[in-house]
Amino acid sequence: MGVATKHIENNNIKNENIISIVSGANINFDHLRYILERADLGEHNETIIAVTIDEKLGSF
Repeated sequence: MGVATKHIENNNIKNENIISIVSGANINFDHLRYILERADLGEHNETIIAVTIDEKLGSF
């Protein structure tokens, strides 16, 4: 169970939109593969969105 799912269950959150942001900046490929497999097998209502941000001052 993921952190967002635990938070939702522990706080009895219903009828709300929840967004979980995962940054891959400090992640190795083995761990990334594990995360992708879990997302693919999840609750069938997840979406993976990839964003590329230019690496220049002020772009973020």
